[in-house]
Amino acid sequence: MFPELIPDLVQHEGIGFILMESDQYGPSAIGNSGVHYLKDDKIEGKDPLADFGKNAAKHLLRSNSFKHAPDILVNSFFDEKTTK
Repeated sequence: MFPELIPDLVQHEGIGFILMESDQYGPSAIGNSGVHYLKDDKIEGKDPLADFGKNAAKHLLRSNSFKHAPDILVNSFFDEKTTK
């Protein structure tokens, strides 16, 4: 219905990655320069989870397994310089 939603979201400078699931690839973390396919732990391009700690993929897989997980989870960055 909105084919540009995901590409537009991941290009926003405040978004670190989005988590969504597809029938073909399963749960995936998508960033502006790459995708981390969580089920297979396969990375295409730049890993969008690289700045989020070594356990980020494991935690996202768990979150995605919840019965009421969102269709699209948007994760932003925390910037101490812009926080008051």
